[in-house]
Amino acid sequence: GGEGGESMGCENIGDTAWDLIVGSDLVYNEAGISSLPEVLAGLLAKAREGGTVYYAHTLHRFEMADEDFLGNLASAGLDAREVREAGSGREV
Repeated sequence: GGEGGESMGCENIGDTAWDLIVGSDLVYNEAGISSLPEVLAGLLAKAREGGTVYYAHTLHRFEMADEDFLGNLASAGLDAREVREAGSGREV
């Protein structure tokens, strides 16, 4: 809920200063590839001291989608970094 325990509707989501956004596997088609980076950048724009997004994404699930998605994140001014669990067998 929002302040005072009231429910926060979608119409208020852009008015909130988001310092932290967490998401997982939200991209399934071209619309998500192009719009999610813009939405995330817009939501972080009101963050008090530079917000952070933690986004879990299954790489190579759709052909070429990862490259397009990462490119759109960069175009929206977002810095994407791959993070893996220690000992996962691949250095980042």
